[in-house]
Amino acid sequence: MRTISLRSAQRTNNLDGQSFITTELHTSHHHNLDLVHTNFERKKSYLLGMINYDDSIFFTQYLTQSQLIHQDQEEVVEARFTYDLSPISISLKMGCKPWYDYLTTLSALIGGTFSVFKMLTTWMKHTF
Repeated sequence: MRTISLRSAQRTNNLDGQSFITTELHTSHHHNLDLVHTNFERKKSYLLGMINYDDSIFFTQYLTQSQLIHQDQEEVVEARFTYDLSPISISLKMGCKPWYDYLTTLSALIGGTFSVFKMLTTWMKHTF
């Protein structure tokens, strides 16, 4: 398992280095963080598939929303952090398809088209 690159980490840490200062009375910052677990899997093969190389990176992405809230005079001013853990995980896979996969797909399309036209012509011959 590898760690995420510095450039990618800077894109996921949205609150780093920011300051949230309130200048008015009875105002506070509320931060909502939506956390999503992500798995990035990369597969490579060398020497016609004899050497396989798998590389997985696990990291957490989060989307932040910050709001400045005006509160009543009776309420206690507080900074609030709300975390929303997503039950869904994102799985990204990067790899190459072998050349014969395209040939198989093309053959299936041609054969399927031929079969549909053959059924239509047979149906039309018996109906009309």
